[in-house]
Amino acid sequence: MGFDVRPVNFELYRLDAGQAWGYPPDEPWQVAEAELWAGSRDCHAPVVIEATAGEVALWSRAEVRARRGLGEAAARLLRDHGLHIAEANGWVSVQRVIGWRAAGRRLNYRGLRRSFVEFRERVRYLDEEYRPVREAIAARLQEREARRRAAARESAERSARELERIRAVSAAARWSYRIDEQERVVHVFHADDSSLSTRALAEKLQETYGRAGGYTVGWDDNDRREIERETGVTFEFWWRAVTASRWADSRHIPSPRSANRHTTAHTGFGIDSGSGGHGCGGGF
Repeated sequence: MGFDVRPVNFELYRLDAGQAWGYPPDEPWQVAEAELWAGSRDCHAPVVIEATAGEVALWSRAEVRARRGLGEAAARLLRDHGLHIAEANGWVSVQRVIGWRAAGRRLNYRGLRRSFVEFRERVRYLDEEYRPVREAIAARLQEREARRRAAARESAERSARELERIRAVSAAARWSYRIDEQERVVHVFHADDSSLSTRALAEKLQETYGRAGGYTVGWDDNDRREIERETGVTFEFWWRAVTASRWADSRHIPSPRSANRHTTAHTGFGIDSGSGGHGCGGGF
């Protein structure tokens, strides 16, 4: 019968309690005041979770015991094989122990097989001992992930409602304007008797005054406030949304050429009135 040399896995969370050690053992410990980091060997980034200072102390002691036990089990296994861990200049390596006793251990087939069995039994014991802590931390991580997903869904739903309001306000608005050639300002204002839609207004300003250059837009202050009240967003946010981000500033008219280039680089912000979705060709 050969040796069972399959890898032995042990999932261990590394804890960094931060300032939590100064908290009373039973006082709820808030992440905003201190940070607890939990991560396994497969984690690339630490994760902040909530715990009391007493839990932190309990988990940390369990981590220390598990690490010490695993280290002792590994050293015992190596010693049974006539090997030892050597460290020099910051490098760690496994080396053969010189001597007839070590050589004899390496040639003792039954002893070697028994050492593998004992090693696995020791790791299983340590795993069972650490399991409650692992499961407790994993449950906190799952709770954190559930809250994160719920917050993401709420944010997405809020954004969808926000864009729906923007779409409705933009579709209903009608505009007019007058030109101050001396100041080179296009004064824009709401006009219920006009047929000029928001999208048509933006295109008209770009094609005529953006192409000519040197013109700015003067928006009626009452209209700006009304847009913000009806949409719940700033006027600048609203205008960038309805123009598919072609306008960096509602007061400065981009040329048709620069507007097209800007749209190519930002394809996820505008609102498509035809499909109801988000796209670079939107606007009202």
